[in-house]
Amino acid sequence: MKMAKDIIINSIQESLDKLKIKKEIVLTEAKNYGDYSTNIALTLQKDLGKKAIEIAQDIVKNIDLNKYNQISEIKIAEPGFINFW
Repeated sequence: MKMAKDIIINSIQESLDKLKIKKEIVLTEAKNYGDYSTNIALTLQKDLGKKAIEIAQDIVKNIDLNKYNQISEIKIAEPGFINFW
């Protein structure tokens, strides 16, 4: 069985692939903001010329929660963090 962190990384990677974005994914444990959090949208804003919040929205809408049903919830927090439960 895959660990939660691996599942979340895979879901983000699949979303980035759909968006044709190449970037290393870093997750941190963030108990106040979910089980895990990533700032990947913040790190991409300069490269993509978009606001981090918009990039985060694009990433989240491309995550298939039916496929990754171990993820119970995803929330975006200003200025562009993505938090996973």
